[in-house]
Amino acid sequence: MATRKRRPGQPTPGRFGADKLRDIVSVWQESFGAWLRKFALSIGIDITNRAPVVVGPPALEHDARPASQSMPSLEPAARLEIGGLTVTTAGLLTMAFLLQVLALSPIFYARQQQVMFDEFRYELANGTAPVGQVDQNDLLIGAGSPVAVMKIAAINLETVVVEGTSSGALMSGVGHRRDSPLPGQYGNTVLYGRQFSYGGPFARIGELKPGSKIHITTGQGVSTYSVYDIRYTGDPLPEAVGDGGRLTLVSAAGVPFMPNTVVRVDAKLMSEPNVTPAQMFSAESLDESEAPLAGDPRGWAQLALILVFTVLLIIAMAYSLRLWGPRQTWVVATPLLLALGIAIGTQVSVVLPNLL
Repeated sequence: MATRKRRPGQPTPGRFGADKLRDIVSVWQESFGAWLRKFALSIGIDITNRAPVVVGPPALEHDARPASQSMPSLEPAARLEIGGLTVTTAGLLTMAFLLQVLALSPIFYARQQQVMFDEFRYELANGTAPVGQVDQNDLLIGAGSPVAVMKIAAINLETVVVEGTSSGALMSGVGHRRDSPLPGQYGNTVLYGRQFSYGGPFARIGELKPGSKIHITTGQGVSTYSVYDIRYTGDPLPEAVGDGGRLTLVSAAGVPFMPNTVVRVDAKLMSEPNVTPAQMFSAESLDESEAPLAGDPRGWAQLALILVFTVLLIIAMAYSLRLWGPRQTWVVATPLLLALGIAIGTQVSVVLPNLL
């Protein structure tokens, strides 16, 4: 019997039957599955297939932007808020600093002068005013203690002279260099004074003329000096002191807080020299902070501590602006910032040169 040839693409009888059976089973499964889901829902059970829940962090999205633009950045509103906080805080601190230097330092100087004058007058009345480098107990006179009162009519100056020439001592008045004799005694007495800040008692000593008189009261009485020379840095030194006494006034000269030289006024003792006790404090023992235009490095530690508190306050303000509100934050923070600014100004005056 001849066999019929199958045309290309025509399925075989066996394959055709298998495909048809697979289709019938698939339709039956879908029908049965739909009926089963409907029945389960009728009794309160949901057997619908759900996508599996993936536990873990979400997949990272690729950022096609350049690296310079894909870095985290603040929103414009937050950036403006931080900028305003920085500018306002810096303005308050600067205002407090200028307030300390220009207004509060002269007030502090005037108060200290009154306190020192009352103390020195009491010592004069009781005969306990200093007459040498040590007190009645053979102890060095403390820095900042009153030792004399000086009057210079030509420049309308009357000031209490304190012991020591560091920046801290010169906040209270004219300072006596501790390795030199007291005014009115044999030898060269040296007095330092500020040019501008804290009353600026020596702001006008460059205006003195030869022949101007200087009167100084100490525990040994009143001594009179007569100006004979005014010199600046680089000028020839005066001759050595002979049998009498000499007074040298020292201060900064030039633009306030930016001096370009040191002015020295030399005056000759016109009255009889007083008894001069033995020197107990030499130039080698003098601290570097008591030299002309020298600052006190011991003030840096306190200045750093104040700056740390200032930074912490600014950080607290940044949080408070978001959590508490701007009005409440500034009401509380403004007095603190002003106080810190004044404290910064005081400590800056300590570490800056002593004759400013």
